[in-house]
Amino acid sequence: MMDAGNYAHPKMELLIFIAVSILSIISIAVYSHYGNQDDLYKVAFVIIIVFGLMFCFLNPVLGGPDEFEHFIRSEMTSEGILVPTYIDNSYYPTIQSSHDLLGDGYSQIKTGWYKIHKKNATIFNSSLYWNPINYSVNTQFNSSFAQNPFYGYIPQSIGISIAKLFDMDAIWLLWLGRITNLLFYAGIVAIAIKKTPILKVPLLAIACLPTMIYLSSTVSIDAMINGLAILLIAYFFYMYSAPKYSLTNKDLVIFFIISLLMVFCKISLLLLPFLILFVPRENFKDRGYIYCLLGLIVLTISAVLWSKYYSVPNYWASHRYYMLSHKDVNMTNQISYMFTHKHDALASFLHLPIDFCNLIFATGGFVSSERIVSPLFLIMFIGAISLFYPTDKFNIKSRIGALIVFVGLILETYVIFLLSWTPVGQLNDISGVQLRYFLPLFALLPFIFSINHKRHLEKIDGDLIVITLTLVFISIQLINFGILYY
Repeated sequence: MMDAGNYAHPKMELLIFIAVSILSIISIAVYSHYGNQDDLYKVAFVIIIVFGLMFCFLNPVLGGPDEFEHFIRSEMTSEGILVPTYIDNSYYPTIQSSHDLLGDGYSQIKTGWYKIHKKNATIFNSSLYWNPINYSVNTQFNSSFAQNPFYGYIPQSIGISIAKLFDMDAIWLLWLGRITNLLFYAGIVAIAIKKTPILKVPLLAIACLPTMIYLSSTVSIDAMINGLAILLIAYFFYMYSAPKYSLTNKDLVIFFIISLLMVFCKISLLLLPFLILFVPRENFKDRGYIYCLLGLIVLTISAVLWSKYYSVPNYWASHRYYMLSHKDVNMTNQISYMFTHKHDALASFLHLPIDFCNLIFATGGFVSSERIVSPLFLIMFIGAISLFYPTDKFNIKSRIGALIVFVGLILETYVIFLLSWTPVGQLNDISGVQLRYFLPLFALLPFIFSINHKRHLEKIDGDLIVITLTLVFISIQLINFGILYY
């Protein structure tokens, strides 16, 4: 927290400033060495790894969004528990070190769920730094994100397993879990940037937004969700730019596998695979476009069945059932209320564009509400890339289609939270929606809105400017961590 100590003794802030300056110079040097478009994926990988490692260690113990619950699920996955079993309809078992980590960052309250209590347990004062891993399975938690698919926690579980294998201190369960999750995100983003033949730099800038790197440096499943969303958008760009009659059934299979893995992790992204409908038909071989329609039908049915028979039942088995039921959250009653108050429901939906704009200007892609730069600067940066980054002329039908998908995804997310997170009758203030759910979608904006069709800029290295500003925003967020937690 910003106080007099930050001004009188800004040691940590200065150290972070020196560190991010050095890392930024290294990143720019890597870009200078691999300056051509074909090697930009290497630049993205380096940026995510070097800055992500700082996030891994500077972020307090279990300081990420719902990170304690993600850690519990990751630890269970490392034990080979792919589908958590809810014992006696009351708890999930985990090792004692999970409880110790929880105590280092949070406190349990008696109402049946957990509430954040910032203890500033950091790399300097964690009580677990010298403690061995306690494998006793006598600790009980009433939630473990059992509604999520197991593969969303494989990267984290690998790091946790390494810490166990080498009998490291307990804190390394968290740190190595974060690091392997970060490596996974960096790898999948690098694959995405390498795959797309267009908009490589804008894709890099979105994938390296401060919150995107921050989330990937926790043990959250958001690293998997965001990485797969970026990869799917890159694959759409690849299919859109493919020569006529070149896309095969193999391309479709890969696209829908990515889609299925992503949608099972985040049902609110179900509309994103519908981008494939706006790939020019002539790019497909034979009956490829018909197979696209069949694939979307199968994907939608699979997502609905997954949600109905696995995800939702496990979601309501968690502590959220008690929390939301006490707040009068009920999907059936909410729908009934909307039908009996049609004008209020319509007014709520018409107000969504304003709500979304307020959400963007409130956070702007940063992590905390206490920041040292206005979100307006980051919004202007993304807006400038979306409008003015030099591109080819894109098919107007494809651009309109991508815009429909983008708007539809925002609407879909708000509707889901209106029904599953908002008290009955509270139509003018939808609860639970956060900007981090939409950040990967910003990668579509340059495709949709670009108005600059000059392929080269004279005397100015536009890509270097974009990458430099990207590094500036990441650095600002890391310095902000020093102010908030040290």
